[in-house]
Amino acid sequence: MIEIGKALYESGEKIDNQKLLDYLNLNKTEATKKRYLFLVELLGLKWTKQYDEMLKKIGPSFPVLDTSGPDQGRKDSKFGLKINIDTVTIKNSIFT
Repeated sequence: MIEIGKALYESGEKIDNQKLLDYLNLNKTEATKKRYLFLVELLGLKWTKQYDEMLKKIGPSFPVLDTSGPDQGRKDSKFGLKINIDTVTIKNSIFT
């Protein structure tokens, strides 16, 4: 998650958000959408109405935020994720 978050943060304006949203909407894996939206908010990236729409459509499951971590952690009901990695660690790794 740290590497993905860092890539999102550092690429900033270079990302074609429409292409990324199109890809996420074509992707059948809701966990990918949940993780992306979580990182956007965590990193303070620009939140759009399209993200609100995507968030409304996420399913009720709670996949883990970091697939390499344990299958435990607090449940984040906004994003439908089980937070199994310290989010401060993610932010510190990116912003330092």
